[in-house]
Amino acid sequence: MNTPNENAVDDAAVRALYQQLMDAWNEGSAEAYAESFAEGGVRVGFDGTAFEGRQ
Repeated sequence: MNTPNENAVDDAAVRALYQQLMDAWNEGSAEAYAESFAEGGVRVGFDGTAFEGRQ
């Protein structure tokens, strides 16, 4: 179980990542948007479409 401090750190990290994604989107920078994802990560869209890596 996380402590309140760990939760605050996790929350701050998630908010920072989300802001990075939004900034890249608003700048129209696909490269900056892709940098937010791990090289070997998998992103699954709301429709079940899976994207692997930084496609």
